[in-house]
Amino acid sequence: MAFDYEVLPTNISGIYEVIPSHFTDHRGQIWSAITENLEAVLNVGHFHHQKFARNKKNVLRGFHGDFKTYKLVSCLYGDIQQVAVDYRPQSSTYKKSISWILTGLETKMILLPPGIGNAFKTLSDVSVYGYSLCYDKEYNDFDKQFTVRFDDPTIQVDWLGGEPILSKRDSL
Repeated sequence: MAFDYEVLPTNISGIYEVIPSHFTDHRGQIWSAITENLEAVLNVGHFHHQKFARNKKNVLRGFHGDFKTYKLVSCLYGDIQQVAVDYRPQSSTYKKSISWILTGLETKMILLPPGIGNAFKTLSDVSVYGYSLCYDKEYNDFDKQFTVRFDDPTIQVDWLGGEPILSKRDSL
């Protein structure tokens, strides 16, 4: 199977929809998320680290980010509302947001460059969310990331679903 990807730009510089080629038959579907070919196509470096989050309905995580990490995010199971906000002060799209509905039934991934705030909310009973991280040297854990409230009035995101379930970090 060839490891090809369709990479589609969005209205925010550096954010891309990434759709891997896949094989489908009567058993289901198979695809590759990260390959050397994808790293060459995206030209962002090497993805060092993968994280997964299993979430209950209405769990909202984010906005989190830093200024050195690329994130390739996807919904592996269930349905989520994925939102990205540009927090790069020099960007022409500063504080602009973009939103998608991602589902585990599709192969779409979203590439988020450094300086983009990442958030998602689970719309189904359960979701599994995947993060693949590309960074230089050391990972910026939560204590070295920025956090912005999900309901920051300067962003104006129309969150779907019911009342969000938040962590302490996301409630401040």
